[in-house]
Amino acid sequence: MNSVLNSSTSMSRITQIASTRYGPPSLHATWTMERTIGDLGQEIRQPSNPYANLSERALIRTQVNAIKAMKPKLDDSPDRTPKGSLELGDGFMLLRAKQRYPMPCTRPERSFIRAYLTGVQSDPNDIANAPLKITRWARIRLPTGQIARSAWKDNLKPLEKLRMAWCIKLRLNQEVHFAQVNYYFTISSLGEDEMNPQALAMVLLYSPLDLEIYQKSQQTVYSVTLLDEVLGLRVIPVKDMISVVSMQPHNYNIELGVKRWYVWEKIGLDIHILCGDEESIDAAEPNEGSMFE
Repeated sequence: MNSVLNSSTSMSRITQIASTRYGPPSLHATWTMERTIGDLGQEIRQPSNPYANLSERALIRTQVNAIKAMKPKLDDSPDRTPKGSLELGDGFMLLRAKQRYPMPCTRPERSFIRAYLTGVQSDPNDIANAPLKITRWARIRLPTGQIARSAWKDNLKPLEKLRMAWCIKLRLNQEVHFAQVNYYFTISSLGEDEMNPQALAMVLLYSPLDLEIYQKSQQTVYSVTLLDEVLGLRVIPVKDMISVVSMQPHNYNIELGVKRWYVWEKIGLDIHILCGDEESIDAAEPNEGSMFE
């Protein structure tokens, strides 16, 4: 029986193997339609005229979905906002873990915070009084529905629980760059409302792409190296983040002793956004030690 089921599952995906398709499988795989048929079939309550009843149930569902899309306030779905999170607007949300008390930052980090303030605030008092202690956050939800993490918190976890989702694509000086996130933090020394501090991220940039590798790979492989703190450390607004990416080890010219990485972006991410797909937020993520809340 299991072999029959496995055969049936394989047969339903033959068209995916035989042709080129783009976007997430939920838009072109047969299992989504099968699931929908089964889901609607459970709502049939008129055995004497099942097809008319099924059509009516499908119509009602589409009408309800359309109304909720046009008037989101009518959606009475449970609030999925995790406890202790911070809404930032435009689809961004800071997520715990969060430091319970402000903690000192390193001297290079402090200098980059002041450099950031110099670029956005002309008041010398604000620059001189840039925070020497900051409150770090571990995660952020992006408008893409992805959860971006941080090296600061994830490096505290055992290897089997590690989620290396702290590499991001971002805009910097009107250009696209890639970086790893050290941590997120908030700051309210910009003359803004103390109740609505600006959310920033301390990131470490990757180098520009290697043009030789890029051309040899038919403009496919985006190979980079991770910069050191002197060249790569930056403070950015979290709203300059575009998406989460994966940085995979790249062994090109490894004999030269240079550790390289290539960029791997999520395929069909734009379509996922249109579908409203979001990563699950683990609101109960543990906070190790008394220094976290």
